[in-house]
Amino acid sequence: GKHPKQKLAELCEQHDWLRAERDDEWEGELRIDVYDKRVAENDCDYFESGSSGEYCCWSWKEAYERALELIENNQECST
Repeated sequence: GKHPKQKLAELCEQHDWLRAERDDEWEGELRIDVYDKRVAENDCDYFESGSSGEYCCWSWKEAYERALELIENNQECST
């Protein structure tokens, strides 16, 4: 099967609002921020929670699962 990183990239292409960004500040650790761009834009303190924030993932698999959750929540909002 596909690597979660690749599946995550495909999700981001399908959904304009979905963002998944690798945080390079963490030397030797993989950290990926997965979030709804619209929420982050409306909340200037969104990233204040740092690595304890809900957007923060520590593996591609976790990041992919987080993205799926966001998409599910988003579909509930739009109906």
